[in-house]
Amino acid sequence: MEPLMKNTLTNVETTPMTNKGRCHVPWSDEIWNRIDRAVHDECKRTRVAAKFLPIVPVNHCQLTVPSDTILVGRQQKLSVREADTVELIELVAEFCLTRQQVECEDDLMTAVTLATRAANLLSQAEDIVLFQGRSAIEPGENQHPIFRERKVTVKSGRAGIGLLDAPPADTPNNPQVVPVPVLDSPNLLQRWGENTFGAVARAYSALQGGERLAQAHYGPYALVLHYEIYADTFAPLPTTLIMPADRVARLVTDGFYSKGMHSCHKGMSAYDGGTQHGEDTHFYGTGTLRPNTGLLLSLGGNTADLVVAIDARTEFVTQDNDGDWLFRVFKRFALRLKDRSAVVRLEFASGRPT
Repeated sequence: MEPLMKNTLTNVETTPMTNKGRCHVPWSDEIWNRIDRAVHDECKRTRVAAKFLPIVPVNHCQLTVPSDTILVGRQQKLSVREADTVELIELVAEFCLTRQQVECEDDLMTAVTLATRAANLLSQAEDIVLFQGRSAIEPGENQHPIFRERKVTVKSGRAGIGLLDAPPADTPNNPQVVPVPVLDSPNLLQRWGENTFGAVARAYSALQGGERLAQAHYGPYALVLHYEIYADTFAPLPTTLIMPADRVARLVTDGFYSKGMHSCHKGMSAYDGGTQHGEDTHFYGTGTLRPNTGLLLSLGGNTADLVVAIDARTEFVTQDNDGDWLFRVFKRFALRLKDRSAVVRLEFASGRPT
């Protein structure tokens, strides 16, 4: 029986994968440990969704998991279809080394440099999949450049919908979609200012009240904005020193999630580490959202989680015809959105008001 190994990202014990391929590279365990640590640290630093989504580790051989989609049946009884599953998607970022670079890795640390960069791209791609879903991967106008330019590729599995697309489409006056008008700014910059706080407050009220939703959602909440909008929240309001970010952060600040989730839900935990507003605030800016969008997600009641079969890992693949050594950094995971009514999408107007 294989020993259990603790993953320092998910903080849970899992059965380790075999070191397939590593025995073919003339490196010591110290070199591989250095690469693993670099990949671990880069992923932990750059991931966004994994900072607030509960993590559910599963066996590294799994390709699907139960969807756990919550249904409301007759007499308002909650249920889950036991046959429904979600595919795990495996993403890959590759890099190569020359023979000389392999031989001199102990001194040059070229593999550490390239593995770190590959981990950075992989983390971006992971967030793109979690926020935008399959539309960001498949060819089309919504395909993200990181997939179109094949900086990161899909090895197996198929992504589902992303968090941004959780609100149902074509619903008149959808309470899960909040439009945000642009301010009439005297300069040429796009500004949303206090309109952003107003939109977040409306989204917060929609989730708290539960009107026209499957149920009310009492939080804790996570707020994610496109980086342009996120940066705009730090611009002081006219004639004051008050920033919208300070007011917004109070709606997504709590002590339960950061300090209590791991102890209350065994096998589910968030990556540790602080955020821009303190360890109890879940307010993030990222370029992995579609432009002019944001989302407010309630995590209370186990509405969504991140299933991880293989966390970011470096593996030797082969030598090509030119003698270069090919490596890959890869991860297998899935988003389980168990209650789509727990997400409100913010849609920010672009351009200048007429």
